[in-house]
Amino acid sequence: MLKKEAKSKIILAVDDDPFIRKMFHSMLEPKGFRVFTANNGAEAVSRALQIKPDIIFLDLMMPEVDGFRALEILRGMEQTSHIPIIIVTARADSATLLRVIKLGANDFIAKPFSRPMIMRKIKFALMPPTTSDLTETESDAITKTTTTFIQTSLFKEMKSGYIFKFDQIFLTLIRLLSTREKPRFIRMLEEVATACSTYDILAPLPLIESSIKLVKNENWNGVMKQLEKIYAIFKDLQNKQDAKQEAESKSDQSTQESVSSVQEMKN
Repeated sequence: MLKKEAKSKIILAVDDDPFIRKMFHSMLEPKGFRVFTANNGAEAVSRALQIKPDIIFLDLMMPEVDGFRALEILRGMEQTSHIPIIIVTARADSATLLRVIKLGANDFIAKPFSRPMIMRKIKFALMPPTTSDLTETESDAITKTTTTFIQTSLFKEMKSGYIFKFDQIFLTLIRLLSTREKPRFIRMLEEVATACSTYDILAPLPLIESSIKLVKNENWNGVMKQLEKIYAIFKDLQNKQDAKQEAESKSDQSTQESVSSVQEMKN
């Protein structure tokens, strides 16, 4: 997201941990966002009505009024029912996500998180509804790659994009788990398996195969456990990609500084 596009965007970050609230300020304000914070669910509701944020990042485990109750209140009020709410949680387990999805959450981010993760979540949340509604874009969320020959650089870019899209794919799988729509669930798992094979992401494949069998047998608790393991694999891949991109960014910056120093010496 460009900085000029962020200037008018208001972010409300809700967490009882002052360090996390400070992180939101330090990560987003340099990017041009206006960041406000709250330290519990009751304060979150009050601040949301006051400042009318564009996005709310909402922690779950807080004193007084927790995130679950705050989410329920925010979704029940006309003034705040439309605001994208991203759950911030140290536990990205299926049971928790099932609960917040039913209460109306739009997305989630697992702790610990980085600035690139936050920026991706904001970019996705601010997309028009026609492109951000996961329940209607399962086929868009899973990259189709049927071409036999593809440039290496493009392949790497597409693979990276798929890895970072997996949070949305995971949420859609959780939604299907909540409705227990077996044909759609199996079809989507098969599409994920195809994408993983195409992008040479092999670790999740046995878990996906097991998940399909469990869905067919309606072993929903078993499916939940397998989905969590699949998500953990992609979370690890996301962290590695972020670390790699950050290292490349620092290397590029160092190179530019060296070139600038040489030019100054010549002048």
